[in-house]
Amino acid sequence: MITKAFTIRDLLAAYKQGLSPVDHIRSAWEELTKLGTAPHGDKALIYIPTWEQVESQLHALKGSEAGDLPLYGVPFAIKDNIDVANWPTTAACPSYAYQAHKTATVVAQLQAAGAILLAKTNLDQFATGLVGTRSPYGAVPNPFVPDYISGGSSSGSASIVSRGLVCFSLGTDTAGSGRIPAGFCNLVGLKPTPGLISTEGVLPACRTIDCVSIFALTVQDASLVFQIAETHPETRRLEPSFHELRNRHRLEIPAPVRVGIPDSPILNTPGYRASYREALERAQAMGWHLIPVDMTLLHKIASFLYDGPWVAERYSVIKPLLDRAAHDLDPTVATIVSKAKAYSAVDTFEAHYSVQGLAVEAEKIFSSIDLLLLPTAPELPTLEKLRAEPITANATLGTYTNFVNLLGWSALAIPSGFTEGKLPFGMTLVAPGGHDQALIGCALQWQAVAKLPLGHHLQDPVDQNIAMMDRPIAQNCLPIAMVGAHLEGMPLHWQVRQAGARLRAKCQTSSHYKLFALGGTSQGKPGLQRAREGGQAIDVEVYEFPMASVGAFLAQIPHPLGLGNIELSDGTWIKGFICESIALESAKDITNFGGWRSFTESIKAR
Repeated sequence: MITKAFTIRDLLAAYKQGLSPVDHIRSAWEELTKLGTAPHGDKALIYIPTWEQVESQLHALKGSEAGDLPLYGVPFAIKDNIDVANWPTTAACPSYAYQAHKTATVVAQLQAAGAILLAKTNLDQFATGLVGTRSPYGAVPNPFVPDYISGGSSSGSASIVSRGLVCFSLGTDTAGSGRIPAGFCNLVGLKPTPGLISTEGVLPACRTIDCVSIFALTVQDASLVFQIAETHPETRRLEPSFHELRNRHRLEIPAPVRVGIPDSPILNTPGYRASYREALERAQAMGWHLIPVDMTLLHKIASFLYDGPWVAERYSVIKPLLDRAAHDLDPTVATIVSKAKAYSAVDTFEAHYSVQGLAVEAEKIFSSIDLLLLPTAPELPTLEKLRAEPITANATLGTYTNFVNLLGWSALAIPSGFTEGKLPFGMTLVAPGGHDQALIGCALQWQAVAKLPLGHHLQDPVDQNIAMMDRPIAQNCLPIAMVGAHLEGMPLHWQVRQAGARLRAKCQTSSHYKLFALGGTSQGKPGLQRAREGGQAIDVEVYEFPMASVGAFLAQIPHPLGLGNIELSDGTWIKGFICESIALESAKDITNFGGWRSFTESIKAR
């Protein structure tokens, strides 16, 4: 029996083998309790619930078992700017603390899926910083080399996942707070397209660009949590909207992947240049095509985040505290946020106009590439350097992160190895908004090739391959079964790729179908028909289509074909290609071939 499971997949397997979720959660809670909370205990922890608060969550699992809920009995933690009913929220400022009346939407969704919340974690005060040192609860040290920073602002959330205290955690990301700590702690850091995960119940930093982020040990774990945490469109309509969700979803990037890299990379920490070269060599070995990109425009957009009126959003949150108890603010945070007083409403609108104009130019970058592959951070500073240069060093850390949320893009930080000095080095995949699933697919390839230890050397690389049919269907997606010319390698497969669809499975229909070649024995079109007798299983490929692209795909389907409902061999029904009966009267029955590909190959062999 597995007694120590660090990944979600391993833990769920352990439960199925007999491990008691109550015993496991009790053990994890006791381990956290022994560490204690900051400032006198573990610097990563601000609040640990009572056992009664944990038991109330476990009670919700009664009547369920492993396999019933996707996160059954999985321990997690959240950054302490995210609300939980009847728990305190501090945002790393004790005098600002309040008792939350309602649980944040994203936390409630995870708990409904079976996850058990065990801690709230330290952060740069009011999520202002990329360093993890701007907190009265203390600086969160790097798990690998304690003289170095852990990254922020989601410092505590990254630290406790890296150390194996919980399976995953939530952070927030405005300027890179869900990516920088991942890079410094050897973790996966998923920063979704702004707006895909609810920020209701999350104390804002910059409300218009904030994201809830996910820290995990593997890409698979991050992907699973993301699919559960993603807000359903109906829920989104019931919450205030601060993000424009463009209908540009893409679930997969077909090979060869065109990858943009900085034409003049900035890398300051000893060993980072060698680690970066190794990362590029890995990408090339994977078959990715590397294309240098001028980063000047993106750096210009990034400058608006702290040297523009977006600091006014931060100011709007903490203004009451500045007015009554400014001495309780971290001095660096107070300095940054107070810059908001210099900006007028006109300045704010003009800055928005400027960024929107630059965003049009930035989108053109993706006309020649599919994604960007960037160093997660140009350097990993020591705690001593941060004390000497609290603002300058922090600003440098945002070199490759600050522009992403301003543009509404998606990003995924991935481990990439270690320097000779044993410091973690990470890379980040960046793509337009709506490409989250496509980035996950690329990150899975990267993880399989990199074969790095998980977190703070918790365990050796593990095979985490999961069949697509075992994964939940992505939100806002429709699975469609391809029967003929849209199959992989067939003449119309480009339409599937153009729609941003992703292969889910190669499988078969039930045994109740017949297949016909329309127009005799030519390779024109296949026609699938459900039959009362004489049918057999027919080979199909099932693709997940973003709902936003389904209409354009349907418009390309010619008469007499159309989309209907098809029964698969496992008894499930999905949408798929069918044919009008009248067109089959003169068609050739090719059912015995078992699929269109076999039929066309038989013709080529003649």
